[in-house]
Amino acid sequence: MVAYWVPKQKIAAGQELRWSYTISARLDEPERPPLMHVEGTRITPEHDKNPTRFVVDFMGDTVPGLETNATVEAKVKTTKGEIRNLVTERNEVTGGWRAFFDLAGAGSEPAELRMTLQATGRILSETWVYHFQTP
Repeated sequence: MVAYWVPKQKIAAGQELRWSYTISARLDEPERPPLMHVEGTRITPEHDKNPTRFVVDFMGDTVPGLETNATVEAKVKTTKGEIRNLVTERNEVTGGWRAFFDLAGAGSEPAELRMTLQATGRILSETWVYHFQTP
């Protein structure tokens, strides 16, 4: 589990900040809706004039009643930059789906990314949400 905070104001060197929070844990898996869920996210940082690349793996059963030959596509939105080279494909190794794309021109400001898998106008997955900022 990873958690982080991004303060609204810049922090001065040596400035002390304090937060309080509560962490809860469960031994059993909570019930999930009948949607695919995100299994993993991998990021290749921008390098050699190539934009940042995101690879997101989805797992789980598809929505009941979906035709086996239905075209599954990812719908991605960003608050900064431009989504390029979006590809959605079946992951034959895991049995799930993989979507990958490049985020170009986001600059150094934070970008909020959101993605879902869809087919024939139906939502197939939970919404992947990612807060990205170039280091």
